[in-house]
Amino acid sequence: MALDHIVNGTFKSGELNIEGYSVSEVGKKKAASEKFRERADFDFDPQVLTDALKTGGKVFSYSNKGRVKAIYITTREDKNTFSLTKVYRSADITKEISDKMDRETAFLLSSRASYYTDGKAYFLGEQLPKLKQKSGKFSWSMAIVFMLIYAPMFSIPSGNAIGIFPGVLMGLAMGFCFKDTKYYYQKEELSE
Repeated sequence: MALDHIVNGTFKSGELNIEGYSVSEVGKKKAASEKFRERADFDFDPQVLTDALKTGGKVFSYSNKGRVKAIYITTREDKNTFSLTKVYRSADITKEISDKMDRETAFLLSSRASYYTDGKAYFLGEQLPKLKQKSGKFSWSMAIVFMLIYAPMFSIPSGNAIGIFPGVLMGLAMGFCFKDTKYYYQKEELSE
């Protein structure tokens, strides 16, 4: 599979961040602006970006030191099918950085498709396997930290110790929020 550099292994979403680069979603106004075009280290047709956005697609740009280094254009084929159709990159992007950008964009695309039971994501014409996630363990350390924050916050203003109870519950809830979530692509036969 040509997408092996994208779909291999288990990962956390934070691991996809590329040091020195920021990724942002491009809106219709920005896509058509001359200022955005001037910041790019390559030529691109702004009409391609605005056309993709009009049909429910997304445009992601990668920037480094104020310069646009890559643009990934995705389209929405129907209610639950999303495709990366075009990529513009600066000539000075290394293969390693390019692979990381591909992996992060594929994750963003697959995440969007995973909202639908029959959602599909395509990366430059190749179907990506379904994105799955595994939740990690309950974060007791974060639960305790938030219990220590919330318990006094509820008990001191009320003037009695009963306020500790909502603080403990809030802390427990925060322990669930800070669970480690890992993602992986389910490599089974793809549907056509």
